[in-house]
Amino acid sequence: MTLYINSMYRKTGKLILAALSGLILAFPGFLSAQTIPASPANWLFPDGNAQGTRRTLVRSSIQELDSIKVKWSTPSISGDVKPLIGNVINNNKISGGFTYGPNEITAVMGDKLVVVDAMGRTHPKAQLPAFVKNVSVLFDSLATTVGELTTRHVVMGLETIEFENLDDSLAFAYIAGYNSSADTVGILKRLAIDLRDYDPNIFASIKPVMGRRRGNNTLVYATVNMSEPQVGTSSPGTAPFFRGFTQFNTGSMLFDYPLPDVGDDFDSRITLGPEVGFAQPSFSSKNGDANIILPNYPTMTIDVTIDNLVTDPTYPNESYLFGFDVAGALINEGIYPRPMSSMTDPLGNRPVIRPYYVDIKDARNGDSIFILVSEGYKGIEGSEGTARLHLYNTDGDAITLPTDVDIAPPFIGGEDHDWSVAVGDVDGNSSNEWLPYFPNNAGNEIIVSQSTREFAFPGNKVYILRYYSGSEIDKPSPPNTYLYHLDTLASQRINGWVAAVNDLDADPDGKEEILLVDGSKLTGVRLRDYDSYEFRIGRPFDTVFTFDFNMQSISSVAVADMEGDGMNDIIVTTYDSTYVIGTVMIDIINVIEPSDSASYCAGDTILFKWENLMMGQDYVNISFEAVTQISGTVTGLDTILIEENYPNNADTVMYEYVASDELFGKSGRIIVASSYNPTKVSDESASFTIYGPVCITDTLPKREYQVGELIEFTGMHSCIDSVSIFTSYSSSTFWDLQYTGEINTSGTFSIAAALPSATFFECLSEDPDSLLNINLVGFRDSFRDTSQTHTIRLHPAPFPVTWDTSETSCPNFLFHWDPMDIDYLCDSVSISVSVNGGTSWTWINTAAANEHPYLWRIPLALPDSILMRFCCENSCVRTDTIIKNYQPKYIDIVSPNPFSPVNEELTICYKVPEETNVTIRIFDAANRIIAEPVRSQPRNPGTAYCDTWNGYTANGSPAANGMYYLSIEFSNGSKEIYHVFIRK
Repeated sequence: MTLYINSMYRKTGKLILAALSGLILAFPGFLSAQTIPASPANWLFPDGNAQGTRRTLVRSSIQELDSIKVKWSTPSISGDVKPLIGNVINNNKISGGFTYGPNEITAVMGDKLVVVDAMGRTHPKAQLPAFVKNVSVLFDSLATTVGELTTRHVVMGLETIEFENLDDSLAFAYIAGYNSSADTVGILKRLAIDLRDYDPNIFASIKPVMGRRRGNNTLVYATVNMSEPQVGTSSPGTAPFFRGFTQFNTGSMLFDYPLPDVGDDFDSRITLGPEVGFAQPSFSSKNGDANIILPNYPTMTIDVTIDNLVTDPTYPNESYLFGFDVAGALINEGIYPRPMSSMTDPLGNRPVIRPYYVDIKDARNGDSIFILVSEGYKGIEGSEGTARLHLYNTDGDAITLPTDVDIAPPFIGGEDHDWSVAVGDVDGNSSNEWLPYFPNNAGNEIIVSQSTREFAFPGNKVYILRYYSGSEIDKPSPPNTYLYHLDTLASQRINGWVAAVNDLDADPDGKEEILLVDGSKLTGVRLRDYDSYEFRIGRPFDTVFTFDFNMQSISSVAVADMEGDGMNDIIVTTYDSTYVIGTVMIDIINVIEPSDSASYCAGDTILFKWENLMMGQDYVNISFEAVTQISGTVTGLDTILIEENYPNNADTVMYEYVASDELFGKSGRIIVASSYNPTKVSDESASFTIYGPVCITDTLPKREYQVGELIEFTGMHSCIDSVSIFTSYSSSTFWDLQYTGEINTSGTFSIAAALPSATFFECLSEDPDSLLNINLVGFRDSFRDTSQTHTIRLHPAPFPVTWDTSETSCPNFLFHWDPMDIDYLCDSVSISVSVNGGTSWTWINTAAANEHPYLWRIPLALPDSILMRFCCENSCVRTDTIIKNYQPKYIDIVSPNPFSPVNEELTICYKVPEETNVTIRIFDAANRIIAEPVRSQPRNPGTAYCDTWNGYTANGSPAANGMYYLSIEFSNGSKEIYHVFIRK
């Protein structure tokens, strides 16, 4: 598989530390042991292990290599550095199911010491003294032997660059440790070497390379280098410069810095001729001893003798195999200096010598520890020649010889290149063999490439070598040829340098994987079975994964178990960032809100909050999973995506979700899942419910209303803040807002509004509509719920008309209204009459609304009971009223009319509808009674009656000329009016 990694990764925040416990050996807060040990799969040395052979000794638990991914990255560590990985912080286990606690990554970045924890968080960076170059080693200050696997808390050796100290002629290096109270690292010790005896060479670089406990003392070993010392004579008597190896007796690891300084043990000071500080030494514990062998690089321009107190003199212009015993209180000789000039390329000069303790087995005699010496050349600065690999026993005796071309020659590479060296069991179980050519090689093999971290070699090959001193083993081709004692099991033309070796998948085949770096590409390869077709045709390596870091040159690769879950990770540092590749932990996202069952309403802002226990899942998908419970078991129903690829780049991330209609009425939980690994990295919240707005109205008390009448609604509600009343005519689809009112939180509501004016009322014809639809809409923010539709019959607003009902003689009607009493627009009033109960209407007149009263002279042809209509034209104001008993029906003759009271008498002839009492009155024009000719006289139907009036008023005076009204009234309340005129 190939993965392209984006070059932009975000900085991470501060880790919330778990409680720490253990033995406190420093002040204040330096911890040197813990109850739960960290994973022993660590990377405590620049080249992986104490031997420098780029191998993580602890195999991984089972994991699928085709599913490993970039778990997180940080730009806090990047560039030309070799980060180290170990138990720096001393955290407790990340998960209760893990066997170990986590490891941390540390490196020097500029003038800061950086620590990044297993979850991808960068701790506060520690300010460093000047000239600190690298973290050169992590070591357990309680370990009593060198190079052992450790699960305990480690301290950091800090290498300094070569600098000239004119103030006091001291060269420094430092030991740093983690300070739990400050959540950062701090300087524990300053290691100082007095260089005044080497004046004018008062400059040096000190590289701590190992530490161990001896009694109550912590011993720290360091290499010292001066690259271009000034030398006056070839026999100076004492060493004119300090290149070599030394020991510091630091006591306990207390925070003594800045003073007192720890000086090196002069009796253990090893002064050497060639440079030895450019690479990691190789350590080994053999038979309880502790041994170190040093890399070296000669300076051909210096020819002096360099003596020391422990072993033979050496020369700067010679390369050596030399080693030292560090098992005791002082450094002693281990392997006396063996010049390499007789072993190296006779045509070459200035070789780069890297000796390695290699744990490989000679199947013939069972030896397991050898010394492999790589002879390399830079191709510059006089370092030119044929690169070779030489094998020695642990006493420093040569096993391969340049002159032994038949059985034990060195392994010969190409011109002008160095070697990347590793060891590991790459051919696996004993069942993997192809006899007679490839018997299984028990134990580890040597893995080398011709390209290195510093230099790429054209035509680079990766070689798998073994050492076997037994009988000859046939080569499959050419025929009748045999493998040398130190020879290849396989080789293949592959670009890249060997960066690390580890059994990453714990496959039953027992094979360890090889990690190769080529520029920006990291490739994992595995040796194929010897009897496979691909191996036989010259393709011995199977690519098991590839990661391409998008033009970011890789500077370092390490293998360690970061989290303590037993599954090893690959830690890749580029010039842009550091990446952790492995099997993604499942429980690295912790949703903390909503934390318990809750209810929310439409428009509520719901806070989704989660913790990133491990950084690196830069984007997440946020979903809502609707759930139900059946017999107590939660079952998922459907999933609704809320947000895709939401940035997830902080310890605690919050997302504010406004409850919307897509989730109304649903109960469920929020799922936050990695966009990259959603099936493995996710967490869910507690279950909660989101309710939409609900508005339910009660039944209306009646179904008919007038325009302007107040209509009141009552009902129940939830999740709404206000209610609006909307109306629509039955012939229309448009809804008009009539009223909006806020409501209380009691769950019930009462709201009222005046009914609107309608335009469908007609004055002379049938109304086209009379129905009004009403909806109540409950609102919560932008969300709404509409009630059931109520349909009412709407009648016009009443026209405020009255007429004179007093007892007058006038048979006509005088209608009154006040325009100020009309609540709606009314310019003109249409007056009409219906004699058929409103089926049809006859227009009488149109009067201006401000012209009143209105006199209607009643036509004689109308029936006794009629329907009058007063209608504001083009408005919603109208009144229909019944008028009856207005026509003469019982008066037959009134004569003479007009008459003169002086000469004549008025005769009134009439009939009655039923047995009744009759009263006849006379009214003047002012509607005053002036005479009463008949008062409550009994009358019977079927008889014609005639009564008279002499024309005199009740006071005995004759009535004046003019119009008078004669009223005949019956005891049932009926009456008739008749006009009478007097003329003298």
